[in-house]
Formats: sequence, structure tokens, C-alpha cells
Amino acid sequence: MKPDVSETKIPIILSIDVEPDPFLVNRSAPEPWKGYEATHPYLASLRSRFEEATGSPVHYNWCFRMDPQVAESYGSPLYAVDRYPEFIKDMERQKDGFGAHPHAYRWIKDRQMWLEDLANQEWVNECVDMSLQAYKKAFGTACENFRFGNFWMNTETVNLLEASGVRYELTVEPGLASDAGGTLEKGYTTGRRPDYCRVSRVPYEPGQDDFLKPAAPGSRSIKIIPITTGWLQLGRKLRARLQRLRENGFRYRWQHERLSMWRQWNPPNTFEQMLDRAIAAQEKPYLSFAIRSSIGVGKSFKNVDHCLQTLLNHPQRQRFVFSTPEEAMALLNPASRH
Repeated sequence: MKPDVSETKIPIILSIDVEPDPFLVNRSAPEPWKGYEATHPYLASLRSRFEEATGSPVHYNWCFRMDPQVAESYGSPLYAVDRYPEFIKDMERQKDGFGAHPHAYRWIKDRQMWLEDLANQEWVNECVDMSLQAYKKAFGTACENFRFGNFWMNTETVNLLEASGVRYELTVEPGLASDAGGTLEKGYTTGRRPDYCRVSRVPYEPGQDDFLKPAAPGSRSIKIIPITTGWLQLGRKLRARLQRLRENGFRYRWQHERLSMWRQWNPPNTFEQMLDRAIAAQEKPYLSFAIRSSIGVGKSFKNVDHCLQTLLNHPQRQRFVFSTPEEAMALLNPASRH
């Protein structure tokens, strides 16, 4: 007899990018990580409430900036670990997940500016290598969870991650179209983000020649776990509905919109409504979200808090299990457990 789908557990991966508050760090007078200092205790205070609401242990997934920008500005890629040892001890005690979260910012000395050098694969590789080596030095094990900064990824980097022992890649945000370059807040950028509109909405092993396309199951040791998507109720906005269909295709028309917690969600597309649609659209439901540690002092804190409170009070909350990526995949595929 098949299990009642309405009773199966829904893993939630809540990834927190632990990083400086600004993207463009003041290299001569680097800003303190006030957001992280506020966000860690905030999430710690929610943990027991989530455990009571879900009836399951709560494991967050913390992804640390340990890249050249951090090393050059703060003196060491291990800054976040060395500066906040009590936070690390608390995460370890709670059996949270840990991962790496590099950005590709490179200091341009003659222009005195940060450049996000994504078109320079050699530099990207250097950022990845520094992050993974620093992670191993900090935690004593190879890094298995990974999220690149600013939604960016490419096939060469995925292959490098697999060769380096990474098992779960959490960057991909389905429904997000290719960008046109950097913004004022994030600085100048080389290269472009790939178009994620038609990427898989379920965890998959990436193709060796194109990470946006699934490989044969069991052929890779790395798995991409996409961010959760649902669909917006667009009413009579015919042009928007046609654009949704054109960009995402018929297959993913009901999974086109990322459930970003930093956003303000309003009727008829409240966060609870978006959650319901996201869950209903999946054969094996899971939820994956990502927030920045800077939310603790940022304008988006109110929106993030609203979304987390929505999870806390959701009618299906007893199905929710806040999980590490490894735990989430085991819940979705019990037969694959070692």
C-alpha cells in the first residue's frame, strides 16, 4: 500500500549565507558583520518554536563566505568562524548543516573597486578553491554543501565542485532569467548569470556538458537542489501569463516564481498561498529557501520574519522537517540511504 501523500514529511532546507552586510566591502575599513550578529540569535530563538510546531528536530544550513574578498578585507578567509566561535559551537551542538558560499569579487587596484569577475573562469576557480580549502581547515572535513553568490553558476564550476567532493549544490533558482550585468548595489560584473527558466524543479544530477540539463540518475556524485518555486495568480494580465508560458514552457508554468523570503507577498499571492501552490505542484514535495545573514539589520527583515512565521503557523507544519541537504535527500528518497 502506498503511503498517504498528505502524511509524508516535507523537508525544508533553510540556507543562510553568512557574509558581510554590504556586497562592496570597504577594503580599508571593513564593516563589522552586524547582520550575522543579529541573525544567528534570531534563528536560534525560533528553533524551539519550529521544533514544537513540526514535532521534529530543526537543522539549519549555514553557508560561509571564505573567499578572496573576505580574506583581503578581514585578514583571513576564516574570519566568520574565528570571530564568532560561540555561534559555531551552537550550530555544531544543534547538528546544523555547513557549507561554502563564495562570491567572485576581485579587487581592481588601479580603479580602487571590486569587480565580480564571473567571466574569468581561472578567477572563479581560485575563489572556489580558497573557499573549499578554508572550509576544510575550519571544520576538519571536506565541504559537501555549496551555494555560489549572486545566483551564478556554470558547468565548469559544477564539475570542479564534484571533483572537489561537493555533494549538494544549492544555487540554482528556477524561473530566474539571465541578467544584464551588475547593479549599483552589487557593483560591476563580467559575464552573465545563466537562464534558469527551464531548469528542473526537482533535485537532479547535472549533465557533464550542461549543468542545466539532468544526467542519467546515478551517473554523478553531485546533486543540484533547486530553490522552491510556485505560481503567481495573474488574473486578467494576459501579457504576463503569456510571458510566463513563453519563458518557462508548458511543463513549468505552475512553478515559475521563486519563493524569495526577502519579498513582500500580497493577496492573491500571499506567502502561504505560494507555499500551498509550490507543495501541490510537486510529486515529492520539498522546500528550499535562502536568506542572507544581513537580514538581521536589513530592510527585508520584516518580510523574512513574516515568511518564517508563516511556516511556523502553516496548516501542514507537522509535515515540515527543517533538514540539512543530506537529510532532505534521504527523506525524499528513503531507498538511497546508506
